[in-house]
Amino acid sequence: MTDKDLEFLDMMSPVISGKKYTLPGLDISPLEMRRTLLGFRNQNKLYKRKCSKTNQDIIAMFSPEVPFPVYEKSLWYSDAWNPLEYGRDIDFSKNFFDQW
Repeated sequence: MTDKDLEFLDMMSPVISGKKYTLPGLDISPLEMRRTLLGFRNQNKLYKRKCSKTNQDIIAMFSPEVPFPVYEKSLWYSDAWNPLEYGRDIDFSKNFFDQW
């Protein structure tokens, strides 16, 4: 990591109740970090399926058996659907990660 990277980490480190929590630096190469971050994406297998809203045939990286809705690209970027339909209310009296 360069000195600028370390300065950035120091600048982005959170301060909670007056105490600064320093973010750790990377101990792997940038290429290995990229592999780690992108390793979950499916870009090799495509599926023929129906758009969850319009029922049109689409090509997607998600199989028809996934439990969540999959929309065609133009619909996804439009205002024709309400993402808040899938949201959940947060109970601030409970632990965040228990609700996650």
